[in-house]
Amino acid sequence: MTDVEASKLAGVIAVGYANRPGKDERLANAGADLIITSMEELIAPLTQG
Repeated sequence: MTDVEASKLAGVIAVGYANRPGKDERLANAGADLIITSMEELIAPLTQG
């Protein structure tokens, strides 16, 4: 089972971290709900108030 599959079964959003070339396409094909290429994309909205 992949991380994306596990998140779907758990009913949570599947966030894929595309940290290497081509990984974004694999994550999209796997069904990731959100794909990021930098942790800043995930951290910034959480730390802005």
